[in-house]
Amino acid sequence: MWPKGYGFDAKGDDVRILDAAGARVGTVGGAFKFGGGEVPYLHEGLGFTPDDRAFAEARCPGRFWIASPG
Repeated sequence: MWPKGYGFDAKGDDVRILDAAGARVGTVGGAFKFGGGEVPYLHEGLGFTPDDRAFAEARCPGRFWIASPG
């Protein structure tokens, strides 16, 4: 799970991960450096709405890794 506002864009064969300001933070398949950790489930304390949690859990059952900006 990336922080709110993060996204990606694809140019040719490259898929770049962008931060909330649109700056490149990495490329899919490359190395990343960030904080965060594993959580057993998406509890309310993480700031997810009930709809967001249901969406993520329906598509990605199991444990989650939560990324935080550097």
